[in-house]
Amino acid sequence: MEPGPGGQGPVLRLAMGGFLVTGRIKPPLAFWYIVAQLAGATTAAGFCRVIFPAESVAMTHLGLPLPSPPAQIPLFNGGDDS
Repeated sequence: MEPGPGGQGPVLRLAMGGFLVTGRIKPPLAFWYIVAQLAGATTAAGFCRVIFPAESVAMTHLGLPLPSPPAQIPLFNGGDDS
């Protein structure tokens, strides 16, 4: 299986799970695929930790989309505006 121009994205990972369930790949190959994915992600996280200074990470969150604080929605008070 050759990766496309965008690399191995979530669609391919889902397809690999489907291949395992349907028997198109053997469990040992699926196991080593998962190990390789986890090793690659761990290595990339380690490189990011070394490359980016801690204060830069704290200020910018490395561009991660973080959840916003909960919205403050006033409760309906039955028309009493006091």
